[in-house]
Amino acid sequence: MPSLAHFWIETCAILGALLVLPAYMGLIHVSPAGAVAYAAVGGVAMTIGEQLQFGLRRLSVALADVLLWGAAFLAAGGTAYVLALILI
Repeated sequence: MPSLAHFWIETCAILGALLVLPAYMGLIHVSPAGAVAYAAVGGVAMTIGEQLQFGLRRLSVALADVLLWGAAFLAAGGTAYVLALILI
């Protein structure tokens, strides 16, 4: 079972990937196509990371999981991206 420190490290990493980086991308005016590509790559990376979290038995990446994480990136990250574009 992970310790409390592992929990907070993982939580901060997820928040950074979902909110901080897209907001930064908005501040430096990355194109919307670049932001969508980031969401797609982030969806794949988070799905694989979720599979590897408890040890590698068999890597089975489901398209539904990739789409779910991609949607999370587009929703949370897209909001942060648009807010950063508006506030600049």
